[in-house]
Amino acid sequence: MTVTDVCAEWITARVRGGGAYGVELARATRSADALGIYRRLADSLQQQTGNPICEQLTGLLLGMRDGHRCLGTEAEFTAFLTALRAGQRRERNLLRTLDAHGL
Repeated sequence: MTVTDVCAEWITARVRGGGAYGVELARATRSADALGIYRRLADSLQQQTGNPICEQLTGLLLGMRDGHRCLGTEAEFTAFLTALRAGQRRERNLLRTLDAHGL
């Protein structure tokens, strides 16, 4: 299986679980495009609070991590996650949820 095949499988899996954003993800023909969509969603969720938001943001971040692994850009994800955690340091529930998922 080539890297392109793996990336295509990643996009397909994310589209299936994409909910309202599945159509937009389906249009993303490359993992990098899908990551841009996930980034916008993650950025918008950071402005909200509550346990369901923490879970949703964590799910997006797990998808982003998988996508960055697929593309070999894990350092970019690590920098994004580090900045997110620093900016959300008062959100203890979010940080606990991220920790529980290895993020």
